[in-house]
Amino acid sequence: MLLSLFGRYYFLGFGFTEKIPATRESCRQLLLRLHIDGWALGKSKVFLKYYHVEYLSKLYDDQVSALYYIKLIVLYQDIELRLNV
Repeated sequence: MLLSLFGRYYFLGFGFTEKIPATRESCRQLLLRLHIDGWALGKSKVFLKYYHVEYLSKLYDDQVSALYYIKLIVLYQDIELRLNV
């Protein structure tokens, strides 16, 4: 669970170009950067409260929808440039 949490949400707390290894310490740093409190790290699991999962899901969905919107804008500009040439 520790690695799956970090693998899914690392881009919310770190930049896309940062190469961060999926370790216990980097998972702790991710949770701190996202301002999540009341969690605990086990040897191989992260223990979150129920509302932390909802909060992470909302952050994730917001970021993915923003990236999708940016992708559409870039695609639209590319098509517009091709039609004007």
